[in-house]
This record gives sequence, structure tokens and C-alpha cells, in this order.
Amino acid sequence: MANATSQLIAQWHEGVTLFNNKDYNGSLAAFRAIPEEIHTAKTLFSCAVVCRALGDSEGAAQVLETVIERDPHMAVAYFLMGIVCLESKAGKNSRNQDAQHYFNKASQEFKVRNEVSYATLGLRFRLHKAVCEYNCAFALFKINQQRDEAQAFIEAAQHTAASQANFKQTGQINELFTAISSNKKNNKLKHIDIGKDLMFTPPKTKVDALGKKSYMREAKMVGKLARENSDITFEGIQQFEEGKARVKNVIRATHVAITNYPGGNNSHGSYYRGQAECGPCSGTSWLPLWD
Repeated sequence: MANATSQLIAQWHEGVTLFNNKDYNGSLAAFRAIPEEIHTAKTLFSCAVVCRALGDSEGAAQVLETVIERDPHMAVAYFLMGIVCLESKAGKNSRNQDAQHYFNKASQEFKVRNEVSYATLGLRFRLHKAVCEYNCAFALFKINQQRDEAQAFIEAAQHTAASQANFKQTGQINELFTAISSNKKNNKLKHIDIGKDLMFTPPKTKVDALGKKSYMREAKMVGKLARENSDITFEGIQQFEEGKARVKNVIRATHVAITNYPGGNNSHGSYYRGQAECGPCSGTSWLPLWD
């Protein structure tokens, strides 16, 4: 179980890092390398974000269906699914109806408060019920036959927005209300988006723990090599996973020589003097060589 968790965190972190560096294909490959049985709703949501960034709305929708199956109360997943439906080029009216369905599902997940922050879960986003209701009205207004229902949703959005201090989209809600009430198209009006660069990130403590574990593995490997060769200089160690070589951590050591710890004999074995540029230690230090 521990190894599975480490694998999940490592692949998740890699996917997020590549995404932030605009390497969307690499990011998608990293998320798809996570075994299905250890994927979570958050990692799958992030995978859907990558699909959307690549312009694959249908692929994003398929992944989001799985997210909703894993966590049927994740309002932000319904919300993103609604946006993906609006962006889909296939079956315009039917996809607008699908979008309205998902925005409505998102709004129904607000049981007590009218907003929810996902920051503690690793997503820098705050979802508002009023925004879900606005997008419901927007999707319906794009379908000519749904004006009355759109009116009900935009009025609900106005009421919800009025109950929240410093709500930023009140002007946009009022513009859509005017358009629906007068039954006049307003091509300037847009749906409210989540942002195309937001995804769940793994907990920093778990990512940092990965680095420490990796560093200890590398130290042990150096120990074995050092017992065969008294002087070692190396640059990088590759870890292989599922047949693919992925460089996870690079440790550069110079002038490595087996010696006794300067403080005298030590029951834990030999030590080497080296320079570590990543891992829990930095700079030149004495590190243990354990098998």
C-alpha cells in the first residue's frame, strides 16, 4: 500500500509539474501512467484538465464521468463537466442541455453554504452556487425553447449572489438577466469558467517525503558501489518503472572516498564525504553508507 501511495504521489507530482511547464502531452502521459486501481477523483480531475488543455473535450468528458463515479458529491467536477459540454462541438443543443444538467447538479451540492473552497484539497479555486446557477441559465438561454427555465435560474443566481459579500460576478449575472428578460441575444455574454490552468496538486508534505525516501535509496546504492570501488564519481541514477526510464532525482557527488567517520570508529559502518545537491542534505557532509 505504501509503495502504491508513493507511486501515485510521484506520478501526480510529475503530471502537475509538466502541465505547469506547458508540456501537456508529457503531463497527460504521466497521469495515464497511474494504474487505474490507485487513481483518485482528484488525480482523474487533473487528467481531465490536461485533456481540455489539449482541446480534447470528449476525452475530458470521459474522464470526468469516472471522477463523478468515484466522488458523486464533488461539485467542481460537475461544474467542469458542464463547461466541457458547452465547449463541445458535437450536437450543440443537446450538449447545452447536458451542460445545464451538470451545472444544476453542481448547484445542488451546496447544502449549507453558498460557496466552497477547494484550497485545502490542493485546488486553488472557490466555487460559488450563484455561478453554477448563472451557467445553468446561460446554457438554457442558448436553447431558444428554454427561456422560462433560464429566467428561473438567473433569478436564483441574483438571489444567491445578493446574499454573499464581495461577490465579483454580480454585474455579469445582471447582464444575463436583462438579456433573458428582454429575450434579446447578447453575444458578449459568456459562461463563467473555472480557468484552464487549475488542477489538484499533491500535498507538499508527501512530495517532500518522496524526496527523502529517494535520497536514502540513492545513498544505499552508493554504499554498495563504494564497497566495490574506493573512488566513485557519479551523475544521476535512473529509476525504471513499468518499462520506462524516468529520472526521478539527481544526486551529484564529487571526490567520493571510503573513509572512517572523522569522529572515530562507528558501529554503523563506513561513511563517505560527498556533495549532495538534492535530498534532505545539501552542501558537503559526511553521509552513512549502509547496505
